[in-house]
Amino acid sequence: MAEEYFDGLPEALPIVETDKADYAPGETVVISGSNYAPNSTVEIQIADDLAAPGDDGEADIYHPILVTVDEYGVFTTDWTVPIDNNGTGSGIPDALNATLNLTATGDGVDGIFETDDDQVAITTFTDAGGAYDIDFRASDPTSYSNLVPAQLPPINGGTAADPLDPPPGEGTDDASSADVVTSLAPDDLGLGQIVAFQFIITVDGDTSPENGVIELLAGWNAETTNGGDFGYDETFLIYGAFIDTSDPAHIDGNADGNGAATVAITNEALIPNGSTTGADEIRGTFEVSGLDDGDTVVLEVWVVLEDTIPPGTGGTVQSRLIDAETADGDAISTGNQTNPLLRVFRFFNAEADIAVTKTDDPDPVGLGDTLTYFIEVTNNSTDTVANGVTLTDVLDPNTTFVQIASVIDTEGVITTPADFSEAGGTITGDLGFLVPGETVIIEVEVTVNDDAPTIGTENLLNTVTVDAITNDPDDSNNTATEPTDVLADPEISITKTFNQLLDDADGSGDISPGDTIEYSFEVTNTGDVTLFDVSVDDPLVGPVTLLDTELDPLESTTGTATYVVLPGDLGNTIINTATATGDPDPNTPGDEVTATDSENVDVPESVLEIVKTNTGFTDNDGSGDISEGDFVLYDLTATNIPVAFGGANLTNVVITDDLTGDTSTPLTLGPNESDTLSVSYTVLDSDLGTTIENIGTADSDQTDPVTDPEGIDVP
Repeated sequence: MAEEYFDGLPEALPIVETDKADYAPGETVVISGSNYAPNSTVEIQIADDLAAPGDDGEADIYHPILVTVDEYGVFTTDWTVPIDNNGTGSGIPDALNATLNLTATGDGVDGIFETDDDQVAITTFTDAGGAYDIDFRASDPTSYSNLVPAQLPPINGGTAADPLDPPPGEGTDDASSADVVTSLAPDDLGLGQIVAFQFIITVDGDTSPENGVIELLAGWNAETTNGGDFGYDETFLIYGAFIDTSDPAHIDGNADGNGAATVAITNEALIPNGSTTGADEIRGTFEVSGLDDGDTVVLEVWVVLEDTIPPGTGGTVQSRLIDAETADGDAISTGNQTNPLLRVFRFFNAEADIAVTKTDDPDPVGLGDTLTYFIEVTNNSTDTVANGVTLTDVLDPNTTFVQIASVIDTEGVITTPADFSEAGGTITGDLGFLVPGETVIIEVEVTVNDDAPTIGTENLLNTVTVDAITNDPDDSNNTATEPTDVLADPEISITKTFNQLLDDADGSGDISPGDTIEYSFEVTNTGDVTLFDVSVDDPLVGPVTLLDTELDPLESTTGTATYVVLPGDLGNTIINTATATGDPDPNTPGDEVTATDSENVDVPESVLEIVKTNTGFTDNDGSGDISEGDFVLYDLTATNIPVAFGGANLTNVVITDDLTGDTSTPLTLGPNESDTLSVSYTVLDSDLGTTIENIGTADSDQTDPVTDPEGIDVP
């Protein structure tokens, strides 16, 4: 916006000032003015003040200077201080001990001097009084980082190496007397930032009467010159004051024995209507001590610019060196030194291109997964601070906000701390100001809802918009929309079942080596997208043939496979795991889904045991002992002894007596079942006086033969 005018004249009073308070003969005086009618003409008259102490009593009136005002009501020109007396070429220069009055008269909107709309501003400049020269200047805001109080603690007096670092990548100089300006511009300032001012104190003379102690009074307006509610923030008053020992101009000797220079803030207050224009004024009183002849000491003072500005605010925010005196009350000549913040309206109409971009990760994303957005906001201007930067990010309704994971600057630290909040799926953020070239990256995390639309239907859409109070010449890059594909939710399941004993090779009725068992497989598409190339991998049974290899959502297919039980499986569990695989998109490698299921089959085991027992004899001759012709009786008992999983059936169990050659009828013994063969042997003459050795043997289809010997002594 442009500053408002009434009847063609600026609403604020005109201002004229010089770049210093005192000049030596031959020096150039830089004269600047503001708040004049745009494109008007200003006549500058300079004359000495005959009543001022030190004047030579002769009226010195110099040739007027005519200067043209620019479109913003501002002008700058210069004038060289005479080096002689009244142009005679000799004598004491007029300006050496004089106070010079400067009157700048503008011809107003009508372009005619000496009419009602003439605009007049007055200032003075002199040589310095006593041993002290004080030069009041604003630090060039482009020479130090734009920081807010939350990023830099206050300094309440004393000495310090200046902590206001230079902008990233712009050397090592900080706010110093080497980088000063005669006025400030909104283009260079961020709302709410710390603003640095320099009081360059040069000592040339004896300081012993006041022991090197002086007092300065300075003021900073809390309102604009036309009453606008904007200026330096009265909440902070004087935010910092210190002797800058790191300033390149710093010279602190001890010629007069006053020690090291330091400063104390002896008073700070808001003075209602305290300024020359009637605006509220923040005033600070600073006592500087330890000054010696030959010193050059830089007092750096910080104030804070207000962080908000009402729309339409114009005018100027003034700052000034009001007064200075020595500790014993002698006045120090300061002249009319001001450092205004000019053309406040340029907070609104200075141009800075703000751009926003957005990326997402991952893309595509799965249902229920975390989706991260990276929002980059950049001030593309090379020379203008963008103020009042705000962000609005509208999340897709199919996502749920999780958090602002991080806010960082391209240099690692955001210049202005950002403030974010989320409500109803909309994120709002206040980025404050962005300096030229600054990029801020905001990391936003959301969760994709389980019922979000998937690929082939619609994308997730996230739209972010940035705005600023600074004029943006290109709004085509102020909005960014990032679409995100959501993967369909492919899922698969498998059920593996021991189906049957397909071939009972030994007829035992249970699972044993050599038998063939059959497994069945059921594979189901439990997701919401068609699966292709459906297969089952079973390393135990080999290839599994399925009835169908393409399954629509909730569709199933089946298949079977066989396995021949091995001898090594006896007494063990056959552990078998099958994996089902389906591909939702054969053109996208690596997106297959899998599921597994295991079916365990126990292979029971038994052993065959035989016990041969002598049950007695028939005493055919009545001798009372075993003798020729007697019958010796035996029982041979075979038993199925379970070993694993409750035992297995033993088939074709046969008991054989080696001595008699008797054999039992083959039969099947279940676990813990027994069969007994009873036999008798007729004692021979050759057995007398010997031991009758008899061996019983049992055998089955599933086991090796087992024996049990039995010996009977014959007397």
